[in-house]
Amino acid sequence: MTGARGASQLEFVPGTEGFSFYIDVYKFVSLIEKRSHDATVRTLSTTLKQKIGAMVFAEDHTHPQGNLDKKQFGLTMNFPPNMQAYSSRYETYVPCFTTETTWLQFLMTYCRTI
Repeated sequence: MTGARGASQLEFVPGTEGFSFYIDVYKFVSLIEKRSHDATVRTLSTTLKQKIGAMVFAEDHTHPQGNLDKKQFGLTMNFPPNMQAYSSRYETYVPCFTTETTWLQFLMTYCRTI
């Protein structure tokens, strides 16, 4: 999981609360899909990638930018490397996302195991 996170086009965004860490969701899911031996995980990954591909974004990056490669898929997620980098502000900053998905639970589990 850590390898997939690290290879998913990390972006570090400075803010008033410190740095936020974002990954490209499509690339992360692609890496998980390739590395998983679980058919359900692979099927869910394929479905999510199709849904991301069907979205329309107002901006498309097709050239390298800073530490990013030439293709970005337009959907990033907060994904800090460990609990020290995690900000509890995330839980209230985007409450609809954290209550409607299981991303926060996943993130907390990940950060506790690192």
